[in-house]
Amino acid sequence: VLLKIDAKTTLRVLGSKEWQGVVGTCFALIGNSDTSIRGRGAALLTHLLGLPQGVAAEADGTEAEAQAPVVTLTPEERTQLLALVQDYAGSEAEKAAAVLTLALSDDEERVRSVACGTIRALKPSGAALRDHLIENNAVVAAAALGAQAADVVEWLGGVEAVMRAEA
Repeated sequence: VLLKIDAKTTLRVLGSKEWQGVVGTCFALIGNSDTSIRGRGAALLTHLLGLPQGVAAEADGTEAEAQAPVVTLTPEERTQLLALVQDYAGSEAEKAAAVLTLALSDDEERVRSVACGTIRALKPSGAALRDHLIENNAVVAAAALGAQAADVVEWLGGVEAVMRAEA
């Protein structure tokens, strides 16, 4: 629904004080036990955060879903939306880090890719998210992705942190 309504409504829903859990639900989808839901969650985060389409564009593997019309955001609206997601990741860092760490180790390439892209987009969220990602050993999961996540590994403490976590 967030992708099929107008941009102003999308921003109003994601920024609503009455529905603070909506942004968290966007994250929770990529941590769901159902492969189809994780794929849809990856597609949702891809569109909302303006991540490169890549493998996440397939959504749940169906052409129709991948080609469904989505809300178009102006650069200003995209900045507002990113700020809302970053605010969530800063205030709910433990929850966000848990889901993102899980997604970094997902069986599906598109979910792993979106997790990396989401972490990149959330770097400005503050130290709390980074600290919780480190606590969850996200650096090990990111390191397993190789060059695709080298910048994420570096941001989380580099190769030394991976070796300490594995020890």
